[in-house]
Formats: sequence, structure tokens, C-alpha cells
Amino acid sequence: MRRTVTRRYLHGAMAVYLARYPNVPPALLPGESGERLDDLPAEAEEIRAALLDTFDRQQQIGAAARLVARHLMLGHSPDTLNSYKGSGLAKLTLLSVASAAGLAVSC
Repeated sequence: MRRTVTRRYLHGAMAVYLARYPNVPPALLPGESGERLDDLPAEAEEIRAALLDTFDRQQQIGAAARLVARHLMLGHSPDTLNSYKGSGLAKLTLLSVASAAGLAVSC
């Protein structure tokens, strides 16, 4: 009896796994689907400014990914992206805490 119940749970879990996870199509990297990245800035500081501006808007994951891909394809240092990510995260944290407190903050 116990073995049958365990087997049913295992079969149920595998059915859910096989129905959901392997059927997710692979995500394309920015620039792979024929879209051009040439319209984005080329200088590291311009990319940084555009990336921080992208962090200020919602639903901009694709735009941020394109900027990061452009930064790396041009051979700029990946270490500088970590500092950008840190400032964007700090800004996001400040805005969310201020919003929760009912304060208006401009960054």
C-alpha cells in the first residue's frame, strides 16, 4: 500500500515536470534573432547612462539585456557592469523604501 502511494506521487510529479519544463522554448540571446544592436550607444559611459535609465522603467528586461550584450560585444570590461548593477539596485531599493513610507524621492 505504502509503495503504491509513493509511486503515485512520483508519477504525478514526473507528469507535471514533463508537461511544463521541457516544453519551454530556449531564450535567444540579444542580437541572435536578427535584431541589430548597432542602434545602441558604443561608449561605456553612454551604455551606463542608458542602462541606469532602463532600470528606472518597468518591463524593460529586454532593453537592459540588449545594452548588456552591446557592452560585452564591444569588449568593455564586465567588471564595470557589476558596479552599474549595484547602483541600479541601490536606486531601486531607495525608491521602494521611500514608496512604502509614502515619501516622494527623486534620484
